[in-house]
Amino acid sequence: MNESALRLLAPVDRERLAAGGLARLQERLRGEAIPCAELAVVLIRAVGINEREPLARALAAVAAAADHSGLANAFHNPAHSREVAVNWWLLARLHGSAEPALSREAVLLGLIAAFGHDLHHDGRGNGAGEAYVAFRLERIATAAVTDLMRRAGAPPESCAAVSAMILCTDIQAGYLQLAGTGPDNQDFAALADETVYLSARMLRDADLLPSAGTSIEAYRARTAELERESGLPSGALSGEAATGFFDHVVERRFLSPAARVFAGNLAAIAALAIGH
Repeated sequence: MNESALRLLAPVDRERLAAGGLARLQERLRGEAIPCAELAVVLIRAVGINEREPLARALAAVAAAADHSGLANAFHNPAHSREVAVNWWLLARLHGSAEPALSREAVLLGLIAAFGHDLHHDGRGNGAGEAYVAFRLERIATAAVTDLMRRAGAPPESCAAVSAMILCTDIQAGYLQLAGTGPDNQDFAALADETVYLSARMLRDADLLPSAGTSIEAYRARTAELERESGLPSGALSGEAATGFFDHVVERRFLSPAARVFAGNLAAIAALAIGH
């Protein structure tokens, strides 16, 4: 098994992770281009569940699909799916024995959501202003992930939990649901379960970490990729755009207790991005 993948099984050191450890691990994974499917095998075995169990088969199927998703995209591609899954796994490890407890099933569901949250991303966003379509991309992903989960034999309640987590990654409507200020919507009924709600917050943080929580170098590289993918000129996501993102979209904070170990990184990156 790849050495970098095996590092995911080593004891976690929160201080080292925050002080560049996660950034270095992600860069190694990028450089070695470890497939999502290979990582899924490592994580299934780490969770300690039989690979023939429905959720394990679902995770393997979603990870394999992620390896073929967004190949033309500069940012929303297999590398991003891999990074978010690794980040979610490490956040689960950092959460440890804290309440609410993350069972083996909960960990598998979170990893399925992480690998599948951008499945079939077309390189375009959900729009802005009057052109904004809430959950456009997230519904594409949830439809694909739900189909794969059902084929693997996952129960409906597991599919609903994963779908709710993925929908929460819409940085407008989804983030409102995480804040508890979104409209009443049956699609988010699974968030009433405190473990699913925690997992959804961890997914939001895992999705944010690659570009805003590990290192300034990673922030610059991921921002450049987003600009290329969106057809924007270099530097378009700096200045006012960065201020809006850090101050209003993510409010300069992580949502899950485990991710708050990276709060210093987020503060430093935000200050650099917006100039103060």
